[in-house]
Amino acid sequence: MDLGSCSLVCGDRSVRLSAREFDVMRHLFQAKGNVVAKALLLEKVWGFDSNAVENHVEVYVGFLRKKLRSIESDLLIQARRGLGYQILVAEEEGGC
Repeated sequence: MDLGSCSLVCGDRSVRLSAREFDVMRHLFQAKGNVVAKALLLEKVWGFDSNAVENHVEVYVGFLRKKLRSIESDLLIQARRGLGYQILVAEEEGGC
């Protein structure tokens, strides 16, 4: 993740992130593989007094998954039922 350009980078491939996508991804990276609850993402990214619901988190995670695939990254965003999301590295070799 390139903080300066708000983009995901894998080798010579990169994709820009929206401000919300960037914030969701940043919180997942900062968790260092630990599960991040949807409620926490809602609070930190959308704000405590926002009208956003958990579905907003699911939609943005979907956007991020597509962008990770588009740059052929070996990072995965795994849903942990009833808990939240975590970043994992796929078991394939040669990725980013």
